[in-house]
Amino acid sequence: MLKQDNDSSKNNSATEAGGHLQAQIRKIKCDEGRPNCHKCASTGRTCDGYELPPENGTSTSSRRRLLPSPDGSSPSTSGSSPSPVSVLRPKETSPDFSMTEHERNCMSYWRTFGARAVYRATPVREWVQLALQFSTIEPAVMLAITACATVQKSVAISMHKAMEPPTASTRNVDLAMVQFGKATSALRRYIHKAVNGNACLEPVLLCAILFLLFEIGRAKFQNALAHLNFARKIVPLQRLSAFSGDAIEEFSHLFSAIESSASVTGTPMGLDQDSHFHSRRTLDPTIPAAFESLSEAKEHLNILLEASEEARNELVQLADELITSEDRSRLHPATAFMIKHCLSRTIVPDCALQARIQGLEGGFKRWMLAFDFLTDSTLQHSDPETYIFGATLRLQYLVAFDTLQHCCSPCEADWDTPGSDSTFATTLDVIERFLALTATSMPKGVSGPVPPYAPGDMRHASFGLEPTALPALAHIAFKCRNTSIRRRALRMLLTARRREGLGHSESAAWFISVIVDAEEQSARHHLQQRGVVPGKTLMSEQVPEAARIMFMVACGETEETTRVICARFRHEDDGKLELRQWIGQKEPIVFEEIDTLVMQYHC
Repeated sequence: MLKQDNDSSKNNSATEAGGHLQAQIRKIKCDEGRPNCHKCASTGRTCDGYELPPENGTSTSSRRRLLPSPDGSSPSTSGSSPSPVSVLRPKETSPDFSMTEHERNCMSYWRTFGARAVYRATPVREWVQLALQFSTIEPAVMLAITACATVQKSVAISMHKAMEPPTASTRNVDLAMVQFGKATSALRRYIHKAVNGNACLEPVLLCAILFLLFEIGRAKFQNALAHLNFARKIVPLQRLSAFSGDAIEEFSHLFSAIESSASVTGTPMGLDQDSHFHSRRTLDPTIPAAFESLSEAKEHLNILLEASEEARNELVQLADELITSEDRSRLHPATAFMIKHCLSRTIVPDCALQARIQGLEGGFKRWMLAFDFLTDSTLQHSDPETYIFGATLRLQYLVAFDTLQHCCSPCEADWDTPGSDSTFATTLDVIERFLALTATSMPKGVSGPVPPYAPGDMRHASFGLEPTALPALAHIAFKCRNTSIRRRALRMLLTARRREGLGHSESAAWFISVIVDAEEQSARHHLQQRGVVPGKTLMSEQVPEAARIMFMVACGETEETTRVICARFRHEDDGKLELRQWIGQKEPIVFEEIDTLVMQYHC
């Protein structure tokens, strides 16, 4: 009887409609009423003919085409099918073409860090996910991502350190330019296919946006505007089926905001910045007594900024030679980066370099006198755009000149020069008005609300192509030890809701808050040891050298936590370089010290 039942069950399962091989072998009925067979899935085995549920709980088929067909038409599916973008997985996939080791590393970095940062910062997020999808089948998109990631990796270390502007090493710049050249060549070949109707236009738009980020990371804003104008020509076309209608509209808002910001915040369309940054390597001594226009002032300031950065980089290169190969092999790249910048302030420059630095300091002072004469006569009752342009130059001058003055001083107390607190306070007034004007001004021809630049309640009220206000705010919060002034700068940084280039006000505020809290706690501890009861507000002269942090870098950031490394020379003890690593959550902002390392390097 038992044998007869088994035979009957076997015959029934063999003729069951919709049954599959594993169900027949295991003599069970396949659960046809569901999008996947739970009887097979419960054993951990893959069901033939059905799919396991994806991680996000949706029931889309893994065999559905993720990318649009070359002619731009969507594949036919039964029922409602979610957007191709929504099924993106952060796992690595094998591309349809070969990649070098550097390209594989860059793609891994972009998947882990770069794409996440850009995804949070841009109002149009579909392109970030779509770029990752296209990178597996289109070499142009993959190469554009690797070029972007190469620049982003070098910028990420120095992005929030509030001392020098982001500077990539020569090797990284060369690698990025090689990838950029390969990407443009591949894109030309793809455009030829797209023009003939044999390919969709999405990769062309994706490459244009990635090139825009690439040039912003290199601080080549005029080149970035050229890519922006190219992208704007593609957006109105009707062959972008992978993007929703809202995304197309937000692209137009974003491009208009970037172009409007560039025209009033230090990157005028008619000024070729690259010619000023690379055609001259020495300081022009013929700075006039008074500038006739803001464009003339910016031209001379660009020369000063370039020469100042070269002088500082020479000191950094000399300091880099002092780091032992053993330390270089065992240290995190961010830590090695910070050590060489700390050591650069202990280098005694030779006579030629010292003369150049002194000449640059004199050039900055002459520039400020000429600029003050111009602003006193023309900017008092100027229109908002003119004021914004003038404020941009003043803020760039503050960060560059302050850094140059102290590039050879390992003591943080040297920043407490007479009148420095009043200068910082006056600069905060300028930044406050600058942020108010740039946050409320709308691009011409754009109506409606400004699209958000971050998810949730963290919406950036403005977009700046060129870093201006954020480095100045971070610089003041880092270097001014007057509690009331630095707390005001930190509060403005936290509430700026602003994005400039690759920097974001919230991220910068998270990192700078480590410095503010650590220094104030340490200062109060030292004062109590001396028998002094500290008040609610500390003045700059009350903060001892032993409590001051000299340098900081951001070495890791996720959605919930951030990691910061701080450094200082122990002037009160043996003079060795002390490194401290902090990690903490962002909401609410809480940091805790997790380890301390004392290096053999002395001031």
